Amino acid sequence: MFYSTEHQIVLIKVTYGNKDITDQTILNRIKHDLSERSTAFIVSNEDLGGDPQPGVPKRLTVDYRDHPDHPYMRISGAEGDSMSFEYRVSRVKYGGVELNNHPEVVERLNRAIVDTAKAQKGFLNKIFTTDTGRLRITNENIGGDPRPGVEKEAEVQVLTRGDMEYYSVKTRENDLLPPLGAATSFNFTDIPVMK
Repeated sequence: MFYSTEHQIVLIKVTYGNKDITDQTILNRIKHDLSERSTAFIVSNEDLGGDPQPGVPKRLTVDYRDHPDHPYMRISGAEGDSMSFEYRVSRVKYGGVELNNHPEVVERLNRAIVDTAKAQKGFLNKIFTTDTGRLRITNENIGGDPRPGVEKEAEVQVLTRGDMEYYSVKTRENDLLPPLGAATSFNFTDIPVMK
């Protein structure tokens, strides 16, 4: 694990294509961009230490924690894309269960939030208002059914640019994840450290 001194980001694993990234300069840039919620991390062979699989489409996958005691998260982007760390899922709770070790769920939610906003003009405003392309919260999309036979609620916390400001959106099972405009905002200092 690689610890960041900024906002206590912990990088667990960073891969590009079939290659683990171990170059400390690259890891430090990714940690910095996660910490500062950069809007334009370009996924490119040049910026990631070369092409590990010439002629094959690749993804950069970053497994991380926002804090050493927070859940295991994942964000990814395709080769050639501009990855935005500006808005990213920080925590997910479904049916009363914190999804600490389901990075694939977080990655799916991150894509739904960012891809929806990218599809619209005015990216920064549309992420708060758009209905197009939002993710339906189902047992399949959220990583399984933690409480069979019981209607569940999902809570997704999204970290945004600014002074560690978070938004929390809630929705019921089988409903669409609402836009961030329907969210409650709170500050980083209000988040309890997980046990």
